[in-house]
Amino acid sequence: MSETSLSLGEYAQSLIAKGYPEVYAKGFAEGYLQEMVESVLIVLAAREIMLSDSDRERITTCRDIARLKLWMKRIVLGCTAEELFA
Repeated sequence: MSETSLSLGEYAQSLIAKGYPEVYAKGFAEGYLQEMVESVLIVLAAREIMLSDSDRERITTCRDIARLKLWMKRIVLGCTAEELFA
């Protein structure tokens, strides 16, 4: 399974399987997730795409790396706020 199709837990488990200590793998995966969330918000702001409070919460509480990458792809390709979550 590729990194782009992993949830946060699966990503951490893949690092553990590669021999990384569990505490490192979980911390790295959590940091990676937070950077993905921040990146999505930065690109949305740069493209001046306005979000409702509920849309912003949906992004900031997302725990799925693959979903965040999908949203980033949609933003980069020029979606609207409504199309982002379609």
